[in-house]
Amino acid sequence: PPTRAVLDAIRILRATLGHRVAIVGKVMGPWTLSYHVYGLQGFLSDTLLAPERVIAFLERLSAVTIAFGRAQIAAGADLLCLADHATGDLVRGTMYRDLLLPVHRRLVRDLGGPTVLHICGNTLDRLGYIADAGFDAFHFDSKVDANDAVRAVGDRLSLVGNVNNPETLLRGTPDDAAAQARYAAAAGVRVIGPECAVPVATPLENLIAIRRAVEEGRTDW
Repeated sequence: PPTRAVLDAIRILRATLGHRVAIVGKVMGPWTLSYHVYGLQGFLSDTLLAPERVIAFLERLSAVTIAFGRAQIAAGADLLCLADHATGDLVRGTMYRDLLLPVHRRLVRDLGGPTVLHICGNTLDRLGYIADAGFDAFHFDSKVDANDAVRAVGDRLSLVGNVNNPETLLRGTPDDAAAQARYAAAAGVRVIGPECAVPVATPLENLIAIRRAVEEGRTDW
């Protein structure tokens, strides 16, 4: 039922809004699915102690990501956000390179539509590897400075983000949100927005301030 609800919601949005807005679907990647199915501690331990078991999990659960992602595109999604939390807060960058990068390359090929990877936390030490995976964009956290992120990926990958949620959007002011939006835009971030899922209690004016700051800074519209 939860899967069906997502697909029905996408169909309703497409029928109601047509192509006036982009409809972004979302799927969890095999890394995230693996530690939910297997248990976080055991899964992370196996990245060191039994990497072949981790690879087997990733290979098997990729089928779930692909099936749900394709279903969302068929329902009317314009692109997919792929959340796969191989974050620097939990594993080093070489774990992404050795265990997840080959899987992500296949996912990009097999999902059949534009894809934006999202990983929470500090991802600076793996941004180069992420840029090699083939995603259309990477949605990144405020733990990574926007200038550092742009330098790390160059012109290989579009960046999305990275206005802070808990301090800036939830508890800050519109001026705080606008300042972070301008900073990211000046750094070269292509799509400016919150770093992750927006807290439900976020004041609407803080979100509007992001859009206004970007519009005011653009000279080519």
